[in-house]
Amino acid sequence: MKNLFTDNECKKQKNDPTIFSIVVPTFNEEKYIGPLLERLIDFVSDDFKIEIIIIDNGSNDDTLSIVQQYPCVIHVLPDATIAEMRNYGASEAHGKWIGFIDADCMPIKKWAVLAKTKLEDSPKIGVIGSFYSMSPDTTWVERLWYSMRSATIGKVNFLPAGNMAVRRSEFLRFK
Repeated sequence: MKNLFTDNECKKQKNDPTIFSIVVPTFNEEKYIGPLLERLIDFVSDDFKIEIIIIDNGSNDDTLSIVQQYPCVIHVLPDATIAEMRNYGASEAHGKWIGFIDADCMPIKKWAVLAKTKLEDSPKIGVIGSFYSMSPDTTWVERLWYSMRSATIGKVNFLPAGNMAVRRSEFLRFK
């Protein structure tokens, strides 16, 4: 866990280039949150630390008791919209880069390294992300939604917020 930045460390300034903050909004995510947090803790992070920020919407299952077993910052915002939860998480983040990952997403171990590299190498790019992969046990609605997507590299008019990364400065500019 040497690659994690936690609240126990001395408070650093916001926009710290040694930190990549990950914001995870939750609401009754007991099925998914443990595996996701295990993955985030196991992230490859070459020259930076990972800060995990959980924004819970007032879960009434075991989500929070599971989250409390992990080194992350927890905020509870009952009745907030998903946008309010993400915005709050971004405002609390210390990192120069902010990743938004939904609890039911499972990013690859190099997710943060790849996102940070792309954002650093391409100053004109302010946000990157990816559509979600389809789970084997999806409903017909999910399969239909998935079939209507097209692979896009370049400018898009929609990017799923549950799997994206952004420069903190760019995010706060449009907040």
